[in-house]
Amino acid sequence: MLATIICLFRAFYLYFFEDVNAFFYSDFNFFLHPSYFAKYLVFAQLIVMIFYPIWLSHLAYLNIKIGFISFLLLFATFLCSSKRGLITAFLLIPTALFVILYKNGYKKLIIGSLIVFVLGLFLSL
Repeated sequence: MLATIICLFRAFYLYFFEDVNAFFYSDFNFFLHPSYFAKYLVFAQLIVMIFYPIWLSHLAYLNIKIGFISFLLLFATFLCSSKRGLITAFLLIPTALFVILYKNGYKKLIIGSLIVFVLGLFLSL
């Protein structure tokens, strides 16, 4: 998350003070290649979604904090403009949400979502 904040501040600085648009792809990230950075961001997103409620259950407003961190990491994944990172995010984050919902007892919601997804996929072909 620190690397994401550094990249955002650097991009804003370059945009406002040096008139350079450094918000996308390799200009946004100077630590790693954008594909690898996006995959690390998705991995961090999964850790936040799955383990933070267990590790930090004593904190107040935990869902709001997890939502903010998730938004920041997903936003940075989009700014990396990496196809590999976006595909990984679109595959793993819904899967993690289904696992979280399953653990919390929302089995009917998961079954309904899967039926709607399969029907939508079938009808779109």
